[in-house]
Amino acid sequence: MAEQSFKTSLDGERLFYYLGGFWSKPYIVPDQETEKRLYKKQLWVLRIFLSVIILGQPFLFISVPEMIKTPLYILYFIPIMFLYWFVNWLVFRKDLATLTRAKTRIPFSAFYRDSAKKN
Repeated sequence: MAEQSFKTSLDGERLFYYLGGFWSKPYIVPDQETEKRLYKKQLWVLRIFLSVIILGQPFLFISVPEMIKTPLYILYFIPIMFLYWFVNWLVFRKDLATLTRAKTRIPFSAFYRDSAKKN
């Protein structure tokens, strides 16, 4: 999943999609060293975040069993997403301050075509 944060623009520039989605304006990655550093950080953030979600969910349902009886239990993801965005901001803020933003986004179809080629 960390790989999906990096795309190649139509001009051949390497781009880093900070929050991973096509809606965000990407940052231009100047060299391989920077890309490796960003990749490692993204990998660890995702590992920790997904581990908390996967391992924390059973504990949540054990501690609050009535939560699963209502479809609104999905709302517990909202504070988790805000926490994820905040942690991402803390982890990447120094790196992103040194990078420049791309002028345009990759078109929607090209964004997912790149993902399809890798898989």
